[in-house]
Amino acid sequence: MRWNRSESHVALTARACEHAFGVVMLLLVGCQSTGMPPGTSTLRTKHDEAACAQDAASCATDDATVGDDAGSVGAAARDAGCKAPDTGSSALVTLERLLWEMVDLRTLSELPSPAYAAHLASSHDRASDTAKPTDANWFANRDAAQLKANTPLVLLDVRGPGALTRLWSAAPSGIVRIYLDGSTKPVIEADLKALLSGQVAPYAAPFGATTAAGHTLYFPIPYARSCRVTVTAASDAHLYYHVSYRSYARGALVETLDHAMLARAQCVRSMVAQRLSE
Repeated sequence: MRWNRSESHVALTARACEHAFGVVMLLLVGCQSTGMPPGTSTLRTKHDEAACAQDAASCATDDATVGDDAGSVGAAARDAGCKAPDTGSSALVTLERLLWEMVDLRTLSELPSPAYAAHLASSHDRASDTAKPTDANWFANRDAAQLKANTPLVLLDVRGPGALTRLWSAAPSGIVRIYLDGSTKPVIEADLKALLSGQVAPYAAPFGATTAAGHTLYFPIPYARSCRVTVTAASDAHLYYHVSYRSYARGALVETLDHAMLARAQCVRSMVAQRLSE
């Protein structure tokens, strides 16, 4: 089989596929010996709401179990006066909401609102984009972009509401800059290897980590109108990269990441980091 990679990105419209953004993190940091996320069997979906109306006491017990399922996150939230963000009824996509999705497995049983498609921009060999099965380039495999000294390489340039969900590189180098909503000032400017290795606050481990010789950042970066990601290096180099991102439906309300939002989300970020580290 061959994966069609037209226009340098792949659209994955299935909710479960994209939501691996959070679930994979749970698997990477380690599940209990059962091989399943703690408390999976206790999670309740909307299908059970009718039963809840008949047995409120049972539902209250289930809710307490679900709270405990987030490890000590539930207790940490109460101790710190934090409240889990609304991931269902609210139409506004915020950093807190995206962070919480990484550990709230109940969202896997619900259709996303607002709706979105998931995409991947990568350093794959562009020669394979238009090749036919009979062409030599059908199996083109020079999957690395070429960094030119002091010349920004554009990894992603998209319009519309969305969110970055994952950045990866096998051999990161240079300075990465992420521009949101047409701003000429990057919301993130950092050494790419340090950022993807969990060495840059507040995107540190467990959101950024080096595993299996790969450097990955799983910190969500929402934007309302546009996103541009570039890397600039001091010398020529090859760059292998993935940029995973969501594109929301036209008209979706998304709060663009900025320093004020990062400060406001500190409590939820700490809760999620603790859960992912358990």
